Amino acid sequence: MKKKVFIPTYGGGHVNIAMPIAKELEKQGIEVVVLGLTIAIPSLERENIKYKKIQDYLFLYSEKQKKIIEEIGEKLALPNHNNQLNISFEDTKYYYGIGMYCLIEEYGEAIAYKMYSKSNRKAFCPISFIEKILKYERPKAVTSSCTHRYEKASLIAAKKNNISTYYFCDYLEAYEKDEDYFDYVFCLNEWNKNHLIKMGFDRKKLKIIGQPAFDSLFNLEVNINDIKNKFKIDFNKKIITWICTETDDMNDIYEEIEKTSQELANSLFIIKMHPRSKLNYFDDSKMNNNIIIVRDYPIQPLLKISDVIIGTISTSIHEAMILNKPIIIPDYIGNDYENELGYCKSGAVMLIKERNVLTRSISQLLNDESIRLKYEKNRSKYMIPKNAANAAANIIIKNME
Repeated sequence: MKKKVFIPTYGGGHVNIAMPIAKELEKQGIEVVVLGLTIAIPSLERENIKYKKIQDYLFLYSEKQKKIIEEIGEKLALPNHNNQLNISFEDTKYYYGIGMYCLIEEYGEAIAYKMYSKSNRKAFCPISFIEKILKYERPKAVTSSCTHRYEKASLIAAKKNNISTYYFCDYLEAYEKDEDYFDYVFCLNEWNKNHLIKMGFDRKKLKIIGQPAFDSLFNLEVNINDIKNKFKIDFNKKIITWICTETDDMNDIYEEIEKTSQELANSLFIIKMHPRSKLNYFDDSKMNNNIIIVRDYPIQPLLKISDVIIGTISTSIHEAMILNKPIIIPDYIGNDYENELGYCKSGAVMLIKERNVLTRSISQLLNDESIRLKYEKNRSKYMIPKNAANAAANIIIKNME
């Protein structure tokens, strides 16, 4: 019987870690079971990676239980399903159905619905469902790059059943410590490892491998002309890309970008939305010819062709560093990024806290070589090893022997 690894994965940066790991493990003869969650599904299909959905495991429940799950899921999916995310209503239904069914099972109906009304899907942690999957699939290892909801439940269920767990640190600045769920933590680089040790992680669990989702950056080839033609970008314009994440100051940043786009007529601003985001967050009436909004397009080619990156907390900030791009981090509402984010504290990025200086800041990064070189030098500590997927797969396989 082949050795098996179970990989639950959400979308965005999480599935971008899961996919190269799944490919590398399979290449080395390991059977992989990927549980595609929400917006991971379109990505898995695009890369032709075999996966299972939540509803593929409904046979583990009785007919009576399945009926209850479907009724709950139908009720909760109706107000929560987002057609723009390229996932089916059925996928949303079973995601909510199983999540809520397990919440009721654990806490009782009254408390469960109170938790749900406060946190929506963030209340879910369907450990009993994942335990059923693990007992059916019988994997030797479980991997995750997220400690929320179904992925968190997978780590907890695996630990309860003496299955090895591996956590991929997807972000330089880990902001929560759930070490009890992990047997091993895959770190991005020495800086990331030291950060985790300071947070209290056991150094024996920490393995530096790089970032599987970033492996492709080292050999990234992009046809700039194709991208510019696709989005009708003037070939003479500088490209400024905002990695837009759903933060409290999202609209504040947009307002500054909208003003700056009018002042820098020789630049084009790409607003790269998160895959989960709706496209109608911003007032279209304020749009001008120097702004385009993009959601369903890979982030890496856009970073590659950009002259300056704007962002806050995102794994794509680290990708931009690896591609050696100048980066601006706006903080208009007192997020204390200079103390909270290492790359702000170390001067690897340009932190701006005042309004009406974005135009000047972009111009400095575009035109002042001494300023560019200062930030470039400070970015060097955030570089990572290559071939992370191979390194991680080798550790997982060795530990299964």
